Formats: sequence, structure tokens, C-alpha cells
Amino acid sequence: MKTVSRFVVTLVAAIAVLIPANAAQAAVSNYMRNPIGGVMYQTNMWYTSSSVSGTAPTGALITTVHWSYSLSNTSGVVAYLCIAAGCAPLTGTSGVTTAFLNQPASQTWTFYFAVPASSTYLLSPPRTGGAHMVDVTYVY
Repeated sequence: MKTVSRFVVTLVAAIAVLIPANAAQAAVSNYMRNPIGGVMYQTNMWYTSSSVSGTAPTGALITTVHWSYSLSNTSGVVAYLCIAAGCAPLTGTSGVTTAFLNQPASQTWTFYFAVPASSTYLLSPPRTGGAHMVDVTYVY
């Protein structure tokens, strides 16, 4: 009986060593990109930043996206962060969104900006965009 008990203890210990404790856990990672610019010349027209591509392992899915944008004047600006599947409205000049939850992590990102107004007029001076930021957290 003692031999059987020792064998069972040895077998359980061997299995514990062979099966890692975190085998079922997903890996988490991120990438950060910096789209540039967009110069806004008039109201009621959409302007875009440069588009930037993010790369992630095959099968990786987005969990959260931290973002920020920089414009010389943000008064009255409506902003969106977009991928091919759709856009998320942005409140303020920085934040975090889960609007892209479970979308493939390898995406092309673009900011869209407009100044809605009751009539169309030139913005004086034009509003210039600086370095914006997209920080994508994903699981794989």
C-alpha cells in the first residue's frame, strides 16, 4: 500500500511539472502608432490624419484602444477613430475605448476630424494636426 501511495504522489508531481499552470491563459501585448496631421481649412468638411497600420500575431483580438489627438485648436471639433469595420466617436482629446473589442488586432487606423457649423466658412487660422496616438492592447 505504501508503494502505491508513493507511486501516486510521484505521478501527480510529474504531471504538475509537465503541464504548465498557465497553459490556458492568453498572452497580452500591444502596439503603438502615431498618425500625423490633418489640416482643417473650413467647417462642415471631414479631414483625416495619415493612416497607420498595426501588426499583431495571427488571431490576435483587440481588447482596448488608448488614443489621443493633437490639434492647434480643438474648439467645436468632432473626432472619430476609424478602422475598416467602423468608427468610434471620441470625447475630449484623449481617452480609451472598447468600441473595437474582439476585432482583429492588425488594423489600419485613421482619425477623422470636422468642425460642424450652421454655415460653411473658412477657419482662420486653419487648424493643424500634430502627432496623434493609437495604443492597441490585444490578446492572442
